[in-house]
Amino acid sequence: MLGLQLAFDVTGDEAFPEKAAFEAARELGLPVTTHAGVWGATNDNGIRLMWDHGFMTPDVTYVHAATLSEDSYHRIAASGGTVSVSAESEHNAGQGYPPTWRLRRHGIPVSLSMDTSVWFSADLFSAMRATLSADRTREHMAAHAAGETVVHHSLRARDVVEWATIGGAGGTGSPTTSAR
Repeated sequence: MLGLQLAFDVTGDEAFPEKAAFEAARELGLPVTTHAGVWGATNDNGIRLMWDHGFMTPDVTYVHAATLSEDSYHRIAASGGTVSVSAESEHNAGQGYPPTWRLRRHGIPVSLSMDTSVWFSADLFSAMRATLSADRTREHMAAHAAGETVVHHSLRARDVVEWATIGGAGGTGSPTTSAR
């Protein structure tokens, strides 16, 4: 099973130079993968431009999506798009905190990725552990801030395994748990 997709970033330039790439993908029936919500690189303006030009579809995967506004998450959810979380990269390269709880809250399907195997591990087990750890750390920090203790994690290991397998295979990648 071999697939082809187009991958490019939407910079947020009001001239929307990425329009031709989206049109080519649509004409060829190819899915698109783009960085979104990467601190200092891609932001909500890119999401707005994609939305305004009609290019937010179920065939678009947003990588990282770590620094987006609630409005952008609503647009991704409404369009049926998916997000690929790369927790090791997000932790170490400064893209933003892995947004797994936000994605679950908005019902956005998730897959896992490694980003750059030269810099980060290239195995899904490391990706799963990093993702689970990030989500649980955020959950504990939120509980501590409220004077509470987490006794049952919202994100379960089975959810992360699903994201690493079915989510990455283009299945439903369903957000099976609720975010706190």
